Amino acid sequence: ERERSQTAATGAPTRASDRLARSKMAPLWAIGLSLIPACLAVRGIGGEKPLDMEHEPPTRHTAPVFSGDQHVFMAHHTTPELSFATYVITLRERRRHVETFLRDLGLSNVAHIQPAVLKSRLDLHSLVAHGHVKKQAGLSMGEIACSLSHREVLKHFLQTNKTHVLVFEDDARVGSGIEKELQTERGANFTMVQFFEELAQTSEKLGWHGLNLGRCWDHCDEDHAVMKVSEQIDVVKSKRSLCTYGYLFTREGAKIHLKSTGRLRDAEDRVRMSFPNFVYMSTRPRLLEQAVHKTNSINGEKFHPECK
Repeated sequence: ERERSQTAATGAPTRASDRLARSKMAPLWAIGLSLIPACLAVRGIGGEKPLDMEHEPPTRHTAPVFSGDQHVFMAHHTTPELSFATYVITLRERRRHVETFLRDLGLSNVAHIQPAVLKSRLDLHSLVAHGHVKKQAGLSMGEIACSLSHREVLKHFLQTNKTHVLVFEDDARVGSGIEKELQTERGANFTMVQFFEELAQTSEKLGWHGLNLGRCWDHCDEDHAVMKVSEQIDVVKSKRSLCTYGYLFTREGAKIHLKSTGRLRDAEDRVRMSFPNFVYMSTRPRLLEQAVHKTNSINGEKFHPECK
């Protein structure tokens, strides 16, 4: 009030009050600038060079914060330290399912809900012209948006200090009876998060770069078991581990993925079969399956069996 009175009387604030005003304004500038990368991450797709941006790691807050058109939820890290970062690629209309899914798993406090790239905001001619999509790839806009979403998550992961990343799509759910079987074997307090941690630690021994937790349409009769991780669950090498409901990647696996998908040439799950020097394994049976939503999957199928 004293400053406003002085300004009204003299027509300008004193130097002292001017310095005070500037000091109060500085944090507002800082806050405004800090929001720019998040907005660009959602709105920039299809621009001059949107997919080569260096993204800052998603901001974490102590309470739910929704930002941008996709209402992205970022959570504060309060649970025991895990070796893996967790992301869920999410469409706005599936956010409630995702929040319930993460709460049931016990990952609400560590997971990043990452906005999915929207196919409606993509321009195929621009993507081809800027080298993001191979001209003759024959991909649908949904397949392109899916692949770009997974690339964005892996970019974020590599800016963390975690050794692994656990990625879910927004229609994932834990397979029927999986957790109960593990609790029967390991004890009533055993959780899926503990099991994901155990699986992540097998990468060094088994040499995998990626572990598919929810494969589909695989040639299961050609599986080669490499490790039994519970009484009922194995890690296997398989011929055609499709679907990307959920998976674990190592840091090296993420780097190989990004290097191999700088120019999209096939759908996200199929292209992984052709990555050079990339070891991709699966759990048998799959731990994750597709939840049913009003909106269908990318290829229109409502159910994807584990085995062909």
